[in-house]
Amino acid sequence: MLLAALRDADAGVRIEALRTAAAIGRVDAIDFASDLHRAAEPEVRLQAAMAATLLGDRGAMLRSVVEAARQDAAGRADELALAMLASQFDTARELLKTLAPGDAAGFSRSLVRASGWLGDAQRVPWLIELMGDDRIARLAGESFSMITGADLAALDLERKPPSEPIGGPNDDPEDEDVALDEDESLPWPDQSLVHRWWHARASHMPAGQRWFLGQAPSIDGARRALRDGFQRQRIAAAVWCCLLAPGTKQFATAAPAWRQQRQLGAAA
Repeated sequence: MLLAALRDADAGVRIEALRTAAAIGRVDAIDFASDLHRAAEPEVRLQAAMAATLLGDRGAMLRSVVEAARQDAAGRADELALAMLASQFDTARELLKTLAPGDAAGFSRSLVRASGWLGDAQRVPWLIELMGDDRIARLAGESFSMITGADLAALDLERKPPSEPIGGPNDDPEDEDVALDEDESLPWPDQSLVHRWWHARASHMPAGQRWFLGQAPSIDGARRALRDGFQRQRIAAAVWCCLLAPGTKQFATAAPAWRQQRQLGAAA
């Protein structure tokens, strides 16, 4: 049925078939993805590139994902995440340099988020600097934790939220923006405490290599993150499992909690 769906005349069916093939680790679908990478529909080509990358292709398919991320980093967060995680470390660093720096403050959300996916300790001082800006502090703290593994709340490295609300809906009836603040659940990092914590540990995490939650990326580390990490860390960990062992079924971090617990228990 899956292979038939990959040949379907409807582009939407082919896109979902590609997603499914990647999610269940069907490495035999790489050839189909290669064929669909030449499809007329841009979204089919992009999904084919993403599926093939997750299934083990690190050549032309990954380059297509990187190019899509470079052209629209803000609008294609999934592609940017995959490009940063799947690329060789030096290639990912170069991709990071091409992302728009943002406004006059020198940041963009895509750049801050991608710094966490890159896992380069060289970016940590910059992230700590951003923690002094309430507009981006929580996201900078999340990327800092993605690299170092530091749990800001558990380590008491957080501060009280500002008195004025930052982002999210407000009481203004004229404001049409009713979307929730995507940083709502993240802790507010205390810049000085985080700086002190990092200063004491920076020598143990040298720049020039990739870190994920304080360790070099590994299957065991990714599985620990699936059990114990925060949700966006777990999403990255699920991708790492596929990238490090092509053919691995992608862990469904959006599944009901009871189902995830059962799957984690079975894998223990």
